[in-house]
Amino acid sequence: PNRYPDSRPSKFAYRGSTSLVPRAFLRQAEFTSVGQIKGVIESAGGWVALSTVSKALVRMADDLVIDRASGRIALLQRDKLIDLLSKDFSLPKPERVLQAKTSLSLAEIFARVASRAVAPSDSNIQSPPRLVVSGASSQGRYSAGIRADAPVLYCDNLDKVRRCLGPDLTPTDRFANLTIVETRDPTTFFDAQSAADGVLYASPVQAYLELTTSGDKRDGEMAIEIRSLIMSKLKA
Repeated sequence: PNRYPDSRPSKFAYRGSTSLVPRAFLRQAEFTSVGQIKGVIESAGGWVALSTVSKALVRMADDLVIDRASGRIALLQRDKLIDLLSKDFSLPKPERVLQAKTSLSLAEIFARVASRAVAPSDSNIQSPPRLVVSGASSQGRYSAGIRADAPVLYCDNLDKVRRCLGPDLTPTDRFANLTIVETRDPTTFFDAQSAADGVLYASPVQAYLELTTSGDKRDGEMAIEIRSLIMSKLKA
């Protein structure tokens, strides 16, 4: 029996942290319980309360996006779900933004953060900060397009990242080749994809949402390509 019965549907099922629930259905199209959905979300680096999952499911069922019958919770309309996520999407709210110049590659940045964050010599760092390439800057992993702008990284603790990179990161407003955005938005880190060189890229869903809402024609073309990738992986 469900110890967390459905109540009123969530008004914001497709935005913010609650959007992790519909996003979970773009990783796995069918579930057997509310608890299983929560487990999949947590395994992909997110967290939501069971009550939040239940409320989101009520809204998704009302929107005819999912079917809750015969002991299963199954995705019905893939395209509609992606459209609803896109409609309610907004870029992660920045707490702080750092523009900087560095000679380090993305792989070197991620390796440095991972290794120095756990170094016992610096008790102020302790656990490593969460760090991920933004959705828009992750497009090269999922599409053939290339963006000319400097990469943007999201993190949950800018001070830790700066301490990890030390003098190899120089804050500057001129000729910056890296932007680091500190944010508390959990969607930025959800379902991030690790490359062989250790760089952590935003999920294809996050990449699609950021590109499709940018207003840039070329970004829109890359978003269409990434959307096809999301759909093909889901069908598989």
